[in-house]
Amino acid sequence: MPAKGPRLNVQFSRDTWSELKKVVWPSRKQARNLTVMVIAVSAAIGVILGAIDYIFYLVFQQLVLQAGRGI
Repeated sequence: MPAKGPRLNVQFSRDTWSELKKVVWPSRKQARNLTVMVIAVSAAIGVILGAIDYIFYLVFQQLVLQAGRGI
């Protein structure tokens, strides 16, 4: 029968702490480098998607203008 109430919380906390001790944490330098990489890649993807969005804007603007002229 599973433990209930406070006993469950204590066991969960012990198990969690035990698992956290097994984690190999990155060094400060690795964490900084990976953070910079994530920010750079996110910015690059944002620029690429922004450029694609602008191209679609121009294409659809031309289609609307041509449809307005009856072409």
